[in-house]
Amino acid sequence: MNSKILIHLAGISNPNEVNKDEARAIDVNLQWPLRLMDQFVAAGGETFVFVSTSHVYGARPIGVVCKESSGINPVSRYGALKAEAELALASSAKRHNIRFTSIRLFSVFGAGMAGHYLASRVQRVLEGVEEPSMVQNSEDVRDFSTPARVAKQIEEIAGMCARGILSEAVNLGSGSGMSVREKILKEVPFWPKTLFDGQMSEVPYLVADLNVLKSMRHFEQKPI
Repeated sequence: MNSKILIHLAGISNPNEVNKDEARAIDVNLQWPLRLMDQFVAAGGETFVFVSTSHVYGARPIGVVCKESSGINPVSRYGALKAEAELALASSAKRHNIRFTSIRLFSVFGAGMAGHYLASRVQRVLEGVEEPSMVQNSEDVRDFSTPARVAKQIEEIAGMCARGILSEAVNLGSGSGMSVREKILKEVPFWPKTLFDGQMSEVPYLVADLNVLKSMRHFEQKPI
């Protein structure tokens, strides 16, 4: 390993898998990143970027965007493990004296995603290999971005962090919300409206406030 920057994206992202085998989830989503940071530092690494999740914020009032400064209160075990990893990695980074940030990623929607994601389900319907089926919690509001945009912005944030433009956590999203029902109908207009349950989950609203990212970009553009 000779890179000075490491972007950590690996993990178990399916909440059902986390709940099914919690011991494995703890190892993969919490212990592995910590061990990797130790190995990275030992090899001369300087900037560690951890891709976390918006689910660390937990339940938010409808219409209230998620700010990095507003604290975290995860509802799911998946969100809780990511929150634990954020805190543990930040502490380890301070001990190792390296640059660190957690990117709190909001909803990603695009082709080629893992099978448990909403986007994959929609893609299978569009390809004709699966019929539309009931959508649970269809009124949940999410902040959707494409995989290509997310990849570009992760690279951008990692570069800024490596240059010393740091925030312990930074949101990555579009900054606007859309219900799951609206998103599906935008992609698949023929999805029967009777197959939306009209309900919200215990985390009904996850939309990013992007002021921290905007501030980092503003600082980046300032002449030195």
